[in-house]
Amino acid sequence: MPFYIALLKSTSKGYENIATAPDRTAASHRNIDIVGGRTIAFFMTMGRYDWVQIFEAPDDDAMMTYILRARSHGYVNVELLKAFSEEHVSKLIAGL
Repeated sequence: MPFYIALLKSTSKGYENIATAPDRTAASHRNIDIVGGRTIAFFMTMGRYDWVQIFEAPDDDAMMTYILRARSHGYVNVELLKAFSEEHVSKLIAGL
């Protein structure tokens, strides 16, 4: 399955409701499962982004469905990156 990295920034609504962040994280794990994916890792970070979440999802459509659902609640803004494993990149480079 393809890999994705979500860089998340809490909105003012997210900060106002920071006490419920653990519940929203659990909901995030359930929502990615619904679209056939899984969370590989989830981190709170210091710096430009507040949270980083790493996923596998069946395809871009499944991942976009998840992201739209996550953004619709208004707690986070998301920058999504599609990621390629070292193994996958090695195969691409070998074909050059």
